[in-house]
Amino acid sequence: MGILNSEPASLKLEAARNRVLAWRRTRSFIGPMPAELWQEAVELVGQFGLAPVARVLDVDYGQLKKRASAAVPPALDSEPKGPRFVELGGGQFLNGPVASEVVVEVSNPTGARLTLRVPAQGVDLSGLVQAFCGYGGR
Repeated sequence: MGILNSEPASLKLEAARNRVLAWRRTRSFIGPMPAELWQEAVELVGQFGLAPVARVLDVDYGQLKKRASAAVPPALDSEPKGPRFVELGGGQFLNGPVASEVVVEVSNPTGARLTLRVPAQGVDLSGLVQAFCGYGGR
């Protein structure tokens, strides 16, 4: 199930979309979107991602990206890259049964979460996690 199909996500994005549409219908002149609507969009980016928010709210992707990047607190920029906590099951180290599936849960500094349930072998988990966290080749 995609994040945009989940009920809470749909409600939050739809409410923000309705506020943007209401502003567009009732504004008396052409001008920039109010700061509070941009702020709400930036907060949604942290939860749902840049492209889905830009698409649902029908706002400029580049402008939203610029605002979202500026909103990241400086302390997050200075934190070391890479995982800070890794939990491994002990079965493979104690000659116990090997799991057929691996569950990987990752969160990035913006608060976005990714949960993967993948076969225990044959998947490049490192590459997937790096791509999610933005550490891969950009």
